[in-house]
Amino acid sequence: MNHKLNVVLAVATILGGLAAIWFFWDKIRPLIFRQAKSGIKNVDNGPASLDSLANVEKLIPDLLAEMKADLAAHPLCREFILLRKDWIYNSRDVTLTYYFDDHPELANKIRILENLSLVRDIKYNDVPRYVISERLAGYLLRT
Repeated sequence: MNHKLNVVLAVATILGGLAAIWFFWDKIRPLIFRQAKSGIKNVDNGPASLDSLANVEKLIPDLLAEMKADLAAHPLCREFILLRKDWIYNSRDVTLTYYFDDHPELANKIRILENLSLVRDIKYNDVPRYVISERLAGYLLRT
């Protein structure tokens, strides 16, 4: 009887482990495959060089100019959200806001910054939310 219980517990443990791997696969897959690809550099998602920052400034000068002005006014703020002007958003902290109404193709402009690792998506609710990298903040505050 004790032997059957041990077998049942062993099978349940194995099935539970497989279920956990299946459930968390999206979280652990980058960790597993990053080690396998550690010698390969991804050109598109690497840190932005000064040349690429200058090219981005040519592509989206209006957005970067607004970000520069916002960072000059709030040099410690790194978080920003994307809204429409008719939406209501309440925040206790200083949160930089960029409006779809002011910047045509705003989502695409942010995607360019994201592809160069200059901003990072930190969305946790229904509002598109990003954090500015220190590299971009430094560039905007210097220029």
